[in-house]
Amino acid sequence: MQANLRVVIDFEPSETGMLKHKILILDDHLLFADGLELMLSDINADIEVVRCTKVSTTSSSLAQLEQHDLAIVDLHLPELDGFSFLRMLRKNNVHLKTVIVSGTDSQAEIERAIGLGASGFISKDSSKQEMLLGIQSVLNGRRFISQKWAGRISWPLRGEDSTSSAMDKVGPRQLDVLKMMADGLQNKQIAAVLGISVSAVKSHIKILFNALNVKNRSACVKEGIQKNLI
Repeated sequence: MQANLRVVIDFEPSETGMLKHKILILDDHLLFADGLELMLSDINADIEVVRCTKVSTTSSSLAQLEQHDLAIVDLHLPELDGFSFLRMLRKNNVHLKTVIVSGTDSQAEIERAIGLGASGFISKDSSKQEMLLGIQSVLNGRRFISQKWAGRISWPLRGEDSTSSAMDKVGPRQLDVLKMMADGLQNKQIAAVLGISVSAVKSHIKILFNALNVKNRSACVKEGIQKNLI
């Protein structure tokens, strides 16, 4: 099964032409975090990695979390666990792509994390190739589940309405971006106004496209107006 995986690193370039991604690693297993950071730097030297071992460290700077393109989170952390991190994001309307990387063998825990908003789950015993595939998939706005759980866990979860789930992800920051798109601002201009990276703006636009089921900016603005979002 693993031999069939194919990883193509195609992270989107910023408007300056350089690959820029800011990734948070929330894991108290330092050796694993070291290896993960090294693996990410192998992809591209311009990837900025921020590491934390406790949820409380991240909660002290909520405003900065949305400046990250992705959070890679372990479930079992000291003091507050990965579920607490996901609940914190939801409670404070912080829209940050999150992939759980954990050694858990509990399907209930994985489904609980997904139900709290995680975009993917990668087993810690996955190969480097599968790990990269999962990280890339979530970065690019898709969902991912490790092969060992394929067929047992899928989206939407039982009882989850996919449409309402997508709309639930539209928060104040996405609405700010939508309004500026309606005003004709380009990604670089929106980034300057909001004080975030161009890559973060693109992430917000992807959330809007998914929630409104559209494929381009003009359709996004039109649908946003029809839904009285702006």
